[in-house]
Amino acid sequence: MVRMLFMLVALAGWSPAQQHLKLTTQDGGVVHANLYGKGKRGIVLAHGGLLTKESWAKQAQILAAVGFRVIAIDFRGFGESRAAGQTDSDTAPHHLDVLARRLPYGSAAAA
Repeated sequence: MVRMLFMLVALAGWSPAQQHLKLTTQDGGVVHANLYGKGKRGIVLAHGGLLTKESWAKQAQILAAVGFRVIAIDFRGFGESRAAGQTDSDTAPHHLDVLARRLPYGSAAAA
């Protein structure tokens, strides 16, 4: 089913717009994310291993094409995301990265 959806998306040449976001964590970290789609139902895609948010691009486009709003994040220490004092990804509070919120427009961290 997913393969068929991907083929339909590829054949149509349609790719939902991707928007880059900066999110802030409860402990002051900055999480970078890619947002796909405009659906009312949302999905958070969180990478594993040494991957990044870009690893989810094909899946995110397929999910957006079928009506989901999808956000793919970089955990702190991966890709563009950073958090002060979090150099060991094995003990970093990644749950805070998943719960991160959008930075207010014009905030110092958004620059």
